[in-house]
Amino acid sequence: MAGRFWVQSMLPRSALLGVVPARAIARPGLLALLLAASPAPVLADAAEGPALRLTDMTFVSSQGSEPQVLLEAETAEIPVDSDVAHLRTVRAKVAGDSAEGGMEMSCDRAEYHVDTNDFVAEGHVRGRTGDGRRFETSRLRYDHAKAVAVSDVPVTITDRHGRYRGAGFRYHVGEGRFQLVGDVSVIQQ
Repeated sequence: MAGRFWVQSMLPRSALLGVVPARAIARPGLLALLLAASPAPVLADAAEGPALRLTDMTFVSSQGSEPQVLLEAETAEIPVDSDVAHLRTVRAKVAGDSAEGGMEMSCDRAEYHVDTNDFVAEGHVRGRTGDGRRFETSRLRYDHAKAVAVSDVPVTITDRHGRYRGAGFRYHVGEGRFQLVGDVSVIQQ
């Protein structure tokens, strides 16, 4: 797929040698990000040091044949001595364990932790849960090991029953269980 950057985690280091200059390869988690880049990643100097700059990046983390986390970004910058990718104009999809679980979302920017599949989304975070609830907030953290998305800033939720506000939320992605937290109110239509 031209212009896309596909990643499959848990690849042996030897599968990636020769994709980018050896000096750009810093850690095994970063190696997974370098597979099949098109166009090729650019090694550039950032404020914190050398970084890989990618456009039209897609990251796929899977277990077996099923994708667990899919992230697409217009741009990504990955410092070569870090396991954190800095993404811009991001769309994400996280699989759930049931039809009610999972979520899709978009945001202005995100920090993706290559080694854990965790991410922090910021700026116009909007999404939909597997059961159809829509949410809007300015910041969301996704913990892959716990399969939980958390926002500790004001959020608006819309579902088939109405609109609600809260000081934050906790969404158990695998099971599709949603909790509004703190100062919950119903928005009159």
